[in-house]
Amino acid sequence: SFPTRRSSDLVNPEASDLFKSYLKDKTITSKFITDHDYELISHDPVRFKYEDIVYELSLLGNHQVLNAILALEGMRYLFKDIDVKHIQNGLKKTIWAGRLEHISNNVYIDGAHNTHALLALEKTIHQTFEDKRIYVLFSALADKEIKEMLTIIKRFADKIVLTSFDDPRFQSLDIFQSDEIIYMKAFDKAYEMLIDQISDRDMLLITGSMHFAGYAKKILKG
Repeated sequence: SFPTRRSSDLVNPEASDLFKSYLKDKTITSKFITDHDYELISHDPVRFKYEDIVYELSLLGNHQVLNAILALEGMRYLFKDIDVKHIQNGLKKTIWAGRLEHISNNVYIDGAHNTHALLALEKTIHQTFEDKRIYVLFSALADKEIKEMLTIIKRFADKIVLTSFDDPRFQSLDIFQSDEIIYMKAFDKAYEMLIDQISDRDMLLITGSMHFAGYAKKILKG
């Protein structure tokens, strides 16, 4: 074990005083990382400068920058002589299945399964795909906050189609149909309809739950 421990945490600035108060009497050195500690260079791909070194991520979403900094701080603490090129290569090659995962041309899957995840996804969509029309193919299980989730999606989507997927707990989403939202029970037909409608300046986002994302990926990737 180490005589002292280091805590490199990504802390909400509003809570930092609470963390600092807790840590002051502990045998822990701490480092608080915020959005002010790095320079964002580009959205797609996500590239940023941290402590005068440029890193590139394969993951989309500016929120991934703080996740990456936490990871590299941990690596530098555990392996003090590590070559920064190894960290750069590792971050660039990192994938996260089901998180804005690129499946095929203009088609992405994201396992956002609650309002919190969708708020983060909404922010990423606006930052990364601001010049594209957004088509959404959505499904989720009945225990999710479906009405609230769709309210968020309507803020960034140009078209929303609800569908079903193979899960014994699934209940029809036809009650959520409206003038803006349609329901097509068969996933393959809903997907094919949207694929026929999108162009190079559009994107199709498949989302609603990790279960649905996994189902869709299995069907589309074979």
